[in-house]
This record gives sequence, structure tokens and C-alpha cells, in this order.
Amino acid sequence: MNVYRYSLFLSDIAWNDISELAQNKILISSCDQLYRSAGSVSANIAEGYSRKSKLDQARFYEYALGSARECRGWYFKM
Repeated sequence: MNVYRYSLFLSDIAWNDISELAQNKILISSCDQLYRSAGSVSANIAEGYSRKSKLDQARFYEYALGSARECRGWYFKM
């Protein structure tokens, strides 16, 4: 339950960093990718949490982990 609550705010937390980085026009497309991957983490966790089947939950949590790896990768690239 706590992970679900925290995941709802992940893209909001990332927005602070993204808005600062986006002031550099060269990084705008990378900032877009970072924001999308952060939003995907929270969306997939929320979607998995709403599923009744454990198999469906696991599938969406796996998607969220992949998006978290992508988000981390974009952070390190910037």
C-alpha cells in the first residue's frame, strides 16, 4: 500500500529536477523521456495495484521495474 501511495507522487518529484534541466534547450528531449519514464513507473504500479489476479499484478509491477531502470538511466545520462 505504501509503494502505491509513493508511486503516485514519483512524476511530481521528478518534475522538480526536470524543470531545472529543461531550461537548457539541448536537454529538452531527454527531459521529456525522463518525465515519461517516471510517469510510467507510477502508472504501472497503480495499474498493478488495481488488478485482482496476482499474475496481472506481477506483470504490471515488472513493467514498473523496467520503467524505473529506464528512468534511472535517463537521470545518469543527464
